[in-house]
This record gives sequence, structure tokens and C-alpha cells, in this order.
Amino acid sequence: MPNLNFTKRTIEAIPSPRSGQVLYRDTNLRGFGVRVGTQSKVFFVEGQVNRRTKRVSIGRADVLSIDVARKKALNLLSDMVLGTNPNEKKKWAELTLEQAFDEFFKSRENLVPQTVATYRRTTTL
Repeated sequence: MPNLNFTKRTIEAIPSPRSGQVLYRDTNLRGFGVRVGTQSKVFFVEGQVNRRTKRVSIGRADVLSIDVARKKALNLLSDMVLGTNPNEKKKWAELTLEQAFDEFFKSRENLVPQTVATYRRTTTL
């Protein structure tokens, strides 16, 4: 994984690989990088959450400026240091009501069948 001082010019100058992906790391902010694929370049941040390495995509390099991506990376890294997995936050942010009810029923297996039927009926109104 090559290290670069990220500027707009250096990001644009990175060649696309013929296949697969190549990760480039920023020399100024540890954990911040750009993933270069055959079609696009995407900023990412990588850090430890509860002693496990997590990688989170920030956004496309052709859409976000480097300054904005660095600020987002700092926020994500600070969340990771505090033990919050940003990927889990995204998962719960995209949760539908039906999925939330399914998770609820999985966690409460001892509910009476009539209660489950009543709860299900309220969601179909």
C-alpha cells in the first residue's frame, strides 16, 4: 500500500488498475486513504473498534474534496476510538419498520402468539 501526500492533483494522477483495487494511504492523517478501482476512486477511513480493524467508505473522490473527506475521516476516527462502529450506525440508519419488528420479535421469543398477532396487525394499518 503506497503512501502519498493527498492533494487534488495527486489523487487525480493516481492511475486506475487493470483489475482489482489498490489502497493508497495519506501521509498526513493516519487511517485515511483512497481506494482506487477500475471505475472509481473512493475515500475511506480505517481504524480499530474494540480491537478489530474496520474500514468505512467516506465517498467518491470525484464528488468530495479532500478537505471535506479529511474532516469526515477525523469524525469517523474519533467515533472508532470511542468504540462506535460506523458500519453498524449505517446498518441501523437503513433499517425499515418491518425489519425493526422482526428484530424485536427475535429478541422477545416468549411473547404470547396473540400479542404477536396484535403487533403485526398494527403495522399493516
